[in-house]
Amino acid sequence: MYHKRILGYQFLLYKQSKINGRESKNTIYCEMIYIYYSMVRRLEEAVLQEYINQMPFDTQNKIMCFHRWQDAHACLIGRLLLIEGLKNYGFDSEILQKIKYTPYGRPYLKKNIDFNIAHSEDMVICGISNKTKIGIDTELVRPIEIKDFKSQLRSEEWSGIMGKENIYKEFYSLWTKKEAVIKADGRGLFIPLNKIILKDGYAEAEGKKWNLINLNLNEYEACLATDAEKEYVIKEKKFSQQLFPSSLPY
Repeated sequence: MYHKRILGYQFLLYKQSKINGRESKNTIYCEMIYIYYSMVRRLEEAVLQEYINQMPFDTQNKIMCFHRWQDAHACLIGRLLLIEGLKNYGFDSEILQKIKYTPYGRPYLKKNIDFNIAHSEDMVICGISNKTKIGIDTELVRPIEIKDFKSQLRSEEWSGIMGKENIYKEFYSLWTKKEAVIKADGRGLFIPLNKIILKDGYAEAEGKKWNLINLNLNEYEACLATDAEKEYVIKEKKFSQQLFPSSLPY
């Protein structure tokens, strides 16, 4: 883990995997999945505007249309995490102008790059991969009326939840897996959640297998779904709520 100040923000880096046990600061791991996450904290207006100015005009307009600052910040941070991840593949922020949308509304980039963004309460998480389809989801573990979601679960899944001491944690663990799968597939709820079969470490949906990776994010459940097994790195970025003086070293 290390700390570094760059252009007004600070980040912490957590390495969870390496290639061949070695790494180099000059190496670009093109065959690795990068996962970035951040907690939403309200930014000073000047900092917020500085980050917004980095976005394409359509993204700027989307951010400014939110009524709640939490939603505006989550949208912005999701894109900032995406920019950070794309740097690992040699791209800069200008590539955001090339984001397209499928008929199902899923954003994508050409050049064999796939990405997915999710947020829940104060958590924003983004996954970026090369030559691999991915989906990611996160949820804050909190009490809800689980019975309202019974129809979306298979009978054995419902029984498993009811048999656990912490039914909410078990529910969100299952739910984020299913959501990650349908987001990776790209058709969203056109795939019924109760048709997704969860196995040990993977899921099956309409005859296709998806690898599942549980991500440890404290009070949040999170899952990554991929169509191929790959190494991954997960990093937390902490955005400063204030501008750092320009005299501070990087």
